[in-house]
Amino acid sequence: MAKKKRATVGYGVKPPYIHLGDAIEIIKRVYEDAGGSVSEDELSSIVGNSVGSSSFRMKVQALKSYGVVTQEGAGKRVILSDPGRRLVAALTPEERALAQKESFLRIDTYRKLYELWAGKILPAEEFFLNALREHCKIPQQLTKAWMESFSHSGKAAGLFQERPDGKIQIRIEPGVLTSKESAKELSGSSKNQGANGSTAAQTTGSGTLVKPLPGGLERFHIPLLEGRLAVVELPHGWTEADIAKMLQIMKVMFLWEKEK
Repeated sequence: MAKKKRATVGYGVKPPYIHLGDAIEIIKRVYEDAGGSVSEDELSSIVGNSVGSSSFRMKVQALKSYGVVTQEGAGKRVILSDPGRRLVAALTPEERALAQKESFLRIDTYRKLYELWAGKILPAEEFFLNALREHCKIPQQLTKAWMESFSHSGKAAGLFQERPDGKIQIRIEPGVLTSKESAKELSGSSKNQGANGSTAAQTTGSGTLVKPLPGGLERFHIPLLEGRLAVVELPHGWTEADIAKMLQIMKVMFLWEKEK
């Protein structure tokens, strides 16, 4: 009787060999130790695997999948890509955050799950695994590995927001608060003013919501639709009546102009 052939799973179906956070740590070493370009032998000493090992090859493939390095062929130098350089040598936190998101979304399964749940709470494990099977067409035996990979890499990308109830919400933009989070923080910010009217910068994750400014002002970053960001400056000690007045004026100014 012929033996039943065992099903095999292609490399492309498996999650990246390393999480995004590990990939970022590797390219930091490539940038800091070698200026952004290394031979395979030099990279081998950084990742801790010999050039001829399967682990080394899979780590290099993962770096390429995240889009953070380029290599013209086996044995050639491994060079940081433009997104890779923006990850390790960004000029602003916003530039780095966008590069993290860009690298995260280069993984097709990550992208599909992100598009499914952006702005929403991550589902319970049962429904997470179902989404991987049905929406992403991941084989049953790999769904838990993909769930773990997505969770670790999403956190490294700054796309996860931990709520007070312990649940995880996926940010639409890395380090930017959702509208509900903004409203909650905005309504409570005046209660956090010091006796002299000053306000320390308040942050959630890596996104700054309130920043004190000279002249008795504080600046609010408020996320809008499609990843856009509004910046509003208000005087210290503002009241609900002040906000209502400002909204009324904005409505007259901007909506009336739109209707003309």
